[in-house]
Amino acid sequence: MNKHKQPITGSGLTPTAVGVFVAAITAVALTPIARIKDSGKLTKWNPAGTDGSQVAIGLTVGPLDTTSGEQSRPYYIGGTFNPDEIAWPQAATAAQKLGAFDGTDIHLKAALD
Repeated sequence: MNKHKQPITGSGLTPTAVGVFVAAITAVALTPIARIKDSGKLTKWNPAGTDGSQVAIGLTVGPLDTTSGEQSRPYYIGGTFNPDEIAWPQAATAAQKLGAFDGTDIHLKAALD
């Protein structure tokens, strides 16, 4: 039996913003993202980073491919999301995932079966 995917698990709004993503990254929908301090551009969240990429600020709305150069794209800045549907970095620990969106309007809530 196929399990229905339920990425959004809250009944509230899922507001978005638009930002410039750095060149040379690819990501799937619901990839955690961060803002690089020096440039203000967006990149994938890296919990081990030291350039601002260690602070998650949002999630990609859809697939992203900036291999041909920087792109302006929408991203989620709020909402309640199923943590099982988020495209976490492979090296992220359970504790890092749990606290990834502290201080943001993004919340994690498992889907009901």
